[in-house]
Amino acid sequence: MADTVPVNVPKITAATISPNPVNVRATFKISVTVTEVEEQLTPVWYFPGDLYAGEEEA
Repeated sequence: MADTVPVNVPKITAATISPNPVNVRATFKISVTVTEVEEQLTPVWYFPGDLYAGEEEA
């Protein structure tokens, strides 16, 4: 089964702190830039008996 599912995922592209450096007990501003990126997810199917407790997938 090679079907893929498109999903929009948020991605942080930039972050700034103003003022930088910040003094103790001072107020400051954090600015974050976020964009949505489309990713293709591939579902993984397991059936009873395929994996055992503690086993890692190959």
